[in-house]
Amino acid sequence: MTHRLPFLVLFAIPACGGQASRPPEAAPASVAGAAPQSAPATASAAAEPAPATSPSAAPPERTAHVLATNASAAPTTAPPRPPLAEAMQGHARDTEAIRAAVIHGPLSAVSKHALALENLAGNAKTPPSWNEWAERVKSIAERIHSSPDVAAAAVATTDIGLTCGACHTSHHGGPHLEIGEPPQAGPALTEQMRRHSWASERLWEGIYAPSEAAWKAGASALIGAEFPPDVLKKGGVNARSAANDFKSIAGKAKDQKTPEARASLYASLLQTCATCHIAVRGGP
Repeated sequence: MTHRLPFLVLFAIPACGGQASRPPEAAPASVAGAAPQSAPATASAAAEPAPATSPSAAPPERTAHVLATNASAAPTTAPPRPPLAEAMQGHARDTEAIRAAVIHGPLSAVSKHALALENLAGNAKTPPSWNEWAERVKSIAERIHSSPDVAAAAVATTDIGLTCGACHTSHHGGPHLEIGEPPQAGPALTEQMRRHSWASERLWEGIYAPSEAAWKAGASALIGAEFPPDVLKKGGVNARSAANDFKSIAGKAKDQKTPEARASLYASLLQTCATCHIAVRGGP
């Protein structure tokens, strides 16, 4: 959602989730990319480097809260902003929660987490060089919050990943990833879903880190993806159609070379996950 979105992380589903990395210390200004899973970025940034946090490994609870305004403060005094590293952890947590909600289909959950991300993105105190990316994340979170359906939410979610990846690349930052090996494929539903989830996570890292190695690993693991016939029978025509779409889309992943093309494919993949999950359980 063990492995390691630019500002997402900068900030950074279970069928489809990374490993947190420690935010880099400020480096001397020089030139302003990150390898999502294999080689960590070490170059110094033109401005303060973006802290590296993996969306799926963010802590379960936000550790920083906006302090209450002192009763004696003037009405125009703004409340203190949360520390930067803690704000980034919050971004990571909320982004991963959005992605997980998109995968499982309940749009109400997607909207709730998008609102949290929108509020956090607008409140975190960030270096001036990050302002562009922070505004993008806030705008995308607003889109997700008002998404009319899961398809629109899936597209907006991958846009967050793109924004994170662009910010990481611009600041030579991003998470340190350990790709590892995919779970063995097996006939049981749990085994197949575990492999799908691992592959989806690698594709996501390929977008938000961004990492060429992670994307390739995820694409390879999805080749020949299968679904238990009895599960598809339970989900009816919608589940069977979603499964066929999933396999068709997954087979094209290895041929996508640009961040935009990869994000578009990943959004389509997330939509099939949501459609199948909703069909199998009989509704949102």
